[in-house]
Amino acid sequence: MNPKGEVTMKLKDMTPRQRKVVLALREAASEIAAFENTMLDNRPGTPEYEAAAELFSNPQEIRSRLYDMVVNEFGEREIRFLGKAWIEDRIDAKMRQYDWEV
Repeated sequence: MNPKGEVTMKLKDMTPRQRKVVLALREAASEIAAFENTMLDNRPGTPEYEAAAELFSNPQEIRSRLYDMVVNEFGEREIRFLGKAWIEDRIDAKMRQYDWEV
């Protein structure tokens, strides 16, 4: 991480396991970002809008969902090799990238 808290490691410099996790995180963040589109496509008060608004009102929920999606993709064994802290750093960086509160 650099002094701003940004993760600066490039994919080409990562191990295959790290690369898999980063790519899975990218995919998971795209799925969650779809909820932002839901908020734009629906009016306030509709069930779809309210569900998306509830998710984005709680950054811890977003972080938890991202972590669960990555762990479910690879399983606990793979994640243990990288360390929970390493993955959480990547999740925080991805949340900053999408302007979700960290």
